[in-house]
Amino acid sequence: MHLQKSVQLLGCTSLVTGAGVFTAVYILSRAVGKGGSAYLGGKITKADPRVTKWLGFTLLPHSGVALVFTGIAVNTFTAIDASLAAVISGTIVAAAIINEIIAVILAKVAFQKAGEIRPVADEKSVAVQAEECSDQ
Repeated sequence: MHLQKSVQLLGCTSLVTGAGVFTAVYILSRAVGKGGSAYLGGKITKADPRVTKWLGFTLLPHSGVALVFTGIAVNTFTAIDASLAAVISGTIVAAAIINEIIAVILAKVAFQKAGEIRPVADEKSVAVQAEECSDQ
């Protein structure tokens, strides 16, 4: 009940819309936490500046583990407040989908900018890269 009042205070008329707000807050908070922590860790350990700058982006894609824990949380909160369980489920699932689309692209760009992978131009360069990896 308290959650529904909070969602209405945000100007949202449904839990789905409310979950959208929570999803945005969740995604941004997670990105700031991962990016800031990676940057701080890189500075403390005196890592290569490229690693310090780009590592946070490579940590953004979600894993299936988050979805498993969401299932556990939803089962737990359903007995307490079904609307809370619905918002948690909607928030994490939506964030996982968004992160798996956008964050994977950002991670690839970050790996390229950090010099960890080279952009692949065609199939021939893929074969050359594979051969170079097997030689090492």
